[in-house]
Parts: sequence; structure tokens; C-alpha cells
Amino acid sequence: MSDEVVDLLREMLDGQRLLLAEVQGLRGDLAGRGRGALAPADLVKLRRLLPEIARAVADASFTVQSLGDHGKLTGDGRLNDALTTCGSGRSLGRLLRRAAGHEIGDLRLRLIGDRGPGLIWSCDVLEKGVETTKTKAGA
Repeated sequence: MSDEVVDLLREMLDGQRLLLAEVQGLRGDLAGRGRGALAPADLVKLRRLLPEIARAVADASFTVQSLGDHGKLTGDGRLNDALTTCGSGRSLGRLLRRAAGHEIGDLRLRLIGDRGPGLIWSCDVLEKGVETTKTKAGA
């Protein structure tokens, strides 16, 4: 390789290192940012909704659509009532996105994936602030 090519490759590598350092710094900045508090109206809805979700789906993952389908297919009035307080499916999805990662009582909503038009969620039971694999029965 000619000296010009080697110098060019070194410059490119130095540039990549600078970009990597910048990205790592930004990740650190974002990780240090705490989630803002939920609005009081959101908390009221979530305190009613999350226990019903945990009761209905146990430790299974779910989408907004699957919750509605589950409520309709099983005739689960408590789940249906809780879902109705959230409005449309789109409103419910937005509420869940705002609530992701927050502790609501002894439950934490967690975004675990994306399936086309719907996000995949899990509702985890917490004990003393620590996630467990247990499900909340009859909440």
C-alpha cells in the first residue's frame, strides 16, 4: 500500500473513533436522564388498568390489540372496564408508552418488542422494587 492510502485509512479510523466516542457520550447522557413523573390523570388510569392486565395475562406478553381481543373473547368485564377508561386503542398505546419503566404500585410496565403495527409489552410484578418472575394473581 502506498503511504497516501495508509494515511487516508488512519484518518478514517481516527474519525470513526471520534464518532464512536461521541455516540458513547450521548448514550451516557441519555441513560442518566430520569423519566419524568406521570400526569395525575395517567396515574389514575394506570392504577386501575395495570392490575387488570396482570390478572388477565399473567406473565404473558401482550399488545394493545391482544388485550382488547382477550377482553372480548373471554367476556372479562373487569379488563374491559379498565380498557374503556383509557379510550381508543391509540390512546391506550400512548398511555402505555408514557408508563413504560415506571412503577405503579407493585407493577412495572415494560416494552419488550415491536411487532409490525403493535408494540409488545410485559407487566412485571415487583417485590421491594425488584422484578420477579411471579405473576400477580387476583389483583
